[in-house]
Amino acid sequence: MSIHNSHNTPFLYAVAFATGCGIGTYGNLAPGISRWLLPCVVVLCLLNITFQLFSNKSHYGVSLATTLVTAVLLGLTAYDLRNPMHREDNYIRHIPRNTLTPFIAEVKSEPQRTPKRLKTTVEITAILHSDSLKATVGKAVVYFDTLATWVAPGVRVMAVGEFQPLPDTVGTEQFHYRQYMQRKGVMSQCFTSGIEPVQSSATTTVRIRRWRNALAGVVNSSHLSPERRGIVKALVLGEREAPDEITKAEFRAACLSHLLCVSGLHVGIVALLVALLLRPLGANLHSRILKGVAELAAVWLFVIMTGAAPSTLRAGTMLSFIIVGRLVTNRMETLSALGLSALTLLMIRPTMIADIGFQLSYAAVTGIAVFYKPIHDLVEVRRIGDVTGYIGEKLTQRQRRRRRLKWLCRRIAADGLELLWKSTVLTIVAQVCVMPLTLYYFHQLSPWFLVANVLIVPFTGLLLGSIMVMMATSGWAWGWLAMTDVVNWELGVVCDVTRWVAALPGAMVEEVEFSLPMLAVAMLTLTAAAVWVRARTGRINL
Repeated sequence: MSIHNSHNTPFLYAVAFATGCGIGTYGNLAPGISRWLLPCVVVLCLLNITFQLFSNKSHYGVSLATTLVTAVLLGLTAYDLRNPMHREDNYIRHIPRNTLTPFIAEVKSEPQRTPKRLKTTVEITAILHSDSLKATVGKAVVYFDTLATWVAPGVRVMAVGEFQPLPDTVGTEQFHYRQYMQRKGVMSQCFTSGIEPVQSSATTTVRIRRWRNALAGVVNSSHLSPERRGIVKALVLGEREAPDEITKAEFRAACLSHLLCVSGLHVGIVALLVALLLRPLGANLHSRILKGVAELAAVWLFVIMTGAAPSTLRAGTMLSFIIVGRLVTNRMETLSALGLSALTLLMIRPTMIADIGFQLSYAAVTGIAVFYKPIHDLVEVRRIGDVTGYIGEKLTQRQRRRRRLKWLCRRIAADGLELLWKSTVLTIVAQVCVMPLTLYYFHQLSPWFLVANVLIVPFTGLLLGSIMVMMATSGWAWGWLAMTDVVNWELGVVCDVTRWVAALPGAMVEEVEFSLPMLAVAMLTLTAAAVWVRARTGRINL
């Protein structure tokens, strides 16, 4: 089939482009490769156009292969051109060694407390070089005094410190810390001897932070316990440090720690809640447009509310392409929208391919897009509540009421079973698809992940919705108290189930050996299974 008629080609292009970005990132290729790659790309494009114009339709497979090779080379080119490490104005190329260097930076992440200092990631925007400020790019990990509590994302600071290489490895597992951070654009660490704010007008980031601080104040004013207030802040404000260590350990043991880190799951739940609320509007064109705009607005409002962290920005971009794709045309598949979103993100920052969150997000959503429907359709749960057997019977009014009540009970049971089946399939597919990456990076496995996620993940949507309503009614005393009680009860259910699962025998298996070759075999197996499933369902167009 012609590649122009294939609905999967954007996803294939994205995979090829990501492959090029991955080769450049993990291969640590030298700067300047784009100088000879760009001519190769131009030649391949011209050959591909010529081939499509003058060849017959039976050779489109060769044309597709040529196009994918071109996408790989474009990924390598983007890696070279967009990588801050390869830029001449990277601060690391201009700082003197073993000396204190004055610099100006913009804080990019929430400060984390270490035993002696506070730690944050900053973008070095300028350094003092030869008695003049020189504009620079590049990130660094900065350690500063614990008294500088005013440091927050979006704040510009002036500091003096000595830039040092990052530690090569950290932890008992000898994690390659320096290599991992450099792939994220962080080049060094700096221990400051002085830090002060730079006077500037309030930026958008600062305004967002003030709004989030106001929302945090609303949560703090509730009568929830400190433990549960921490969970609420983690769910809706993205404050990872808010839950206490005991809560984090319980969620980790129950394989539910992803609930405390705002990600694509939470953004997707918000979009789903809006879609369910607007479902009565119908499916005509105007209703579809209204629902699409409302979903986009809710998604990006939630992204801003949670601090616009990289994980939520990635999820917001991904869902935006899916929502707009379905809004523009009903034929656009989820895989195509995923491909377009991945291409957009990787063009902006090709080294994002090495980000663990990026890999986990796209592995989970791709697996759901491929495997969810075929597995879900294996069991027809909704037939339990079928009412067709009652049509045409001559019944008394009393018998009709009994039949209606019986049908209603069966329908409720069918809907409950359908929701349980959907949650089970969704959990299995997502966990299986990310399990190879989880084992490779974290070497941990929770045998009870299915029990915990099936019980809690569907409930999380109700919890998130209740928290949103609670915060929206903060100015109405009666509604505020009522919704706080509802949220408190829901959090109690979540905490009780989490503790129960965490207390089960063998809840967390640690130090699981999983090497890079094993990861490659597992991912190739999943890819082969995906191709087979798409071919069996008649939805692959290669």
